[in-house]
Amino acid sequence: MRINEVILHEEKLDVKSVITSSIKKLDKVFKSNKYELRIVGGAVRDLALGKTPKDIDLATDATPDEMIAMLDKASIRHKPTGLEHGTITAILDNEPFEITTLRADKETDGRHAEVEFVRSWEEDAKRRDLTYNAMSMDMEGNVFDYFDGMDDLQDKVSNFVGDADERIKEDYLRILRYFRFQGRLSTPSWNEETLKAISSNVKGLQNISSERIWQEMSKVLSGRNIANVLTHMTNSGVSKVIGLSTNDLNKVKDKGNPIIALAQMGNTTDIVNHWRLSNNEAVLLDFLVKNKNNSLDQKKVEDMIADGIDKSLISALVTIQGKDLNVDAKVPDFPVTGADLIAKGMNPGPEMGAKLGQLKQQWKQSNFTATKDDLLKENSDLGTQRGRLEYYLKKPVEDGMLVHLSGLGKFHKGNDDLADIVPERNGMYALHPDKWESTFYSLTNKDFKKIVHYKPTLIKAPSDMIVADMAIANRFYRTDNPEEQDQLAKEYKDSIGKDVSSMKMPEVIMSASVNEDTDFVTLKKGDKLVKVHKSRVSHFLDRHYKIVEKITKATPMGAVIDDFYKSDAPQFKGKSKAKKRQMAIAAKLSKMDEAVHQFMTGHDVTFDGKKYDKIEIEVTGVDNANRKYNIMILTPKELFGKTVAVSSKYMNRGPWTKTKTPNVFGEKDAH
Repeated sequence: MRINEVILHEEKLDVKSVITSSIKKLDKVFKSNKYELRIVGGAVRDLALGKTPKDIDLATDATPDEMIAMLDKASIRHKPTGLEHGTITAILDNEPFEITTLRADKETDGRHAEVEFVRSWEEDAKRRDLTYNAMSMDMEGNVFDYFDGMDDLQDKVSNFVGDADERIKEDYLRILRYFRFQGRLSTPSWNEETLKAISSNVKGLQNISSERIWQEMSKVLSGRNIANVLTHMTNSGVSKVIGLSTNDLNKVKDKGNPIIALAQMGNTTDIVNHWRLSNNEAVLLDFLVKNKNNSLDQKKVEDMIADGIDKSLISALVTIQGKDLNVDAKVPDFPVTGADLIAKGMNPGPEMGAKLGQLKQQWKQSNFTATKDDLLKENSDLGTQRGRLEYYLKKPVEDGMLVHLSGLGKFHKGNDDLADIVPERNGMYALHPDKWESTFYSLTNKDFKKIVHYKPTLIKAPSDMIVADMAIANRFYRTDNPEEQDQLAKEYKDSIGKDVSSMKMPEVIMSASVNEDTDFVTLKKGDKLVKVHKSRVSHFLDRHYKIVEKITKATPMGAVIDDFYKSDAPQFKGKSKAKKRQMAIAAKLSKMDEAVHQFMTGHDVTFDGKKYDKIEIEVTGVDNANRKYNIMILTPKELFGKTVAVSSKYMNRGPWTKTKTPNVFGEKDAH
């Protein structure tokens, strides 16, 4: 000890449990060379709290060079593990001891510090963060307490060494360390001045690396007094700056898994990248976020085990729900394999995987009692297209039934030219259950299992339906040669009535089963008129056809009213003359609105007090009574989804143009 060192033997701790024979040997070497060796930092604090330290940190007033010289002289093995920081690792009895030279900060930037070696223990203590972390202790248990750290431990309060504002600015991570150490105190007290200093400097945490943030926060979230600590973190603005959600704090348990705590407080997987969590931590958080509201019972736990979910994930989910369930329950092996399905005629691929999943679900529903024979004997023959169709639809398909896809119309990319040559092709489409897969794929370009997305309905096959080969139709669409088209149209017509098994892509077309007045729409392009089924209207509109209607923008109002008076259509039945007149006026007004397209682009438009160079909108409705359009904003992104009513006069005469859209069909524009 230097002669000018102030001796502060305010406390003496019981050090028998930590002062090993190896430490005593080191102390003797330093003393014999007129240097001092002390235990510093967390070990002294833990001993003062009656805890056993996890690590022993040693400090000395000797420089690194002086340490190397005396250790060499004493024949003690050593390594220069951190010379730039003044740290040498001495190795005695195969045990490493890190010893660091006393230091003082020369310059700090809020994240790192440039240090210089000093001889003063008090100067070294000044660079510590909290008072009780600045204490040191000799090998006899005498405590050197320069900033009343022992008093703070007794008062259960954390205080920064010297000026809190200065200590925080030296390293902003000390904000999180403050809260971590507050959590270690049994019932912590909170110093308002310290909290004010934290609030004033909280934005400095934005300059701290994600890894350092998570290193501290993982300790906070696995410590004690979590709800109390996080409440003060939130009130001081820390939680917001570091991106932490602190909802449902009453659910968070002390001394638990920090990932469980994150999920309990409503944090999403967004925090994974924000804090750079490890892959295992990310998997656990994702699992808990997705399943925490799925109330568990023992059966669900066993189902998860059967699905191969890691037991550590299940255990965490049980913990977060506060359930007492057996996550080590024994579950038998699933009895069906892919080989079993291949033996029944199913080909390897995605469909086989889906089928195995379905059978496994049935097995779980049987409480794991269903045998292989039980599971396989009740299932369709997956070696046939009808069998696979029954599997996807989850219902039997009897003979004489067809599959109508009511959601197919807008996906169908067929051309109307073939229907002009072969009128039988106009009608409602359906799939033949015995050979439907290639036809479905050609129509939708989707996996077979996606058939359920097209609203499939089983209907009885009408007597006057036709079945033709759509593969020929596809070849017709791919050529622009009139002679080839005539030949292919003939081949298509000749395919009608042939056996389904001989066709590559059988398509069923039903014409007599639909009502021409209600199910067909008349369309026009130039001088050309066509009548098509409602399911194909959107396809023709994409090719520059327009719906032919009796009332247009140019129709005189008197003619509209007169037409409504005389009409015997069902919608007018029982309506008074005044009501018909009102309906006629509404119809006329709706035609006047055709001047505005569904999708519009406005330039130099002001919205909510802010001017935008460009706004794109969709017209979602018309308010004829008030002469306004109901619109939804599509771009810019910040306004997406906002709805508002706009004057029709402004839309017709303002800075609006029809939104330009790409020609996705690659056709030449109609003239």
